[in-house]
Amino acid sequence: MVKNFGVPKLNKEQFGRMMNIVFIEGLIVGNYDAGHRYLKEGYRNRKSLNELTKRMTPEKLYQDLIKKSIE
Repeated sequence: MVKNFGVPKLNKEQFGRMMNIVFIEGLIVGNYDAGHRYLKEGYRNRKSLNELTKRMTPEKLYQDLIKKSIE
């Protein structure tokens, strides 16, 4: 996202949201690499990620973060 759009100017709340998204994405990748043993935990992480991103595309998510920072 940053490579394509540059560094966003976010308020504290939206910056925290973005960092939570990055963290959960890392957990999902780690669980996937660990195998089926973490399937249930991976489901919870994907659910959390979907709640944070509202299933938006990266472009729309970027715009939403910036919009909510301005409000």
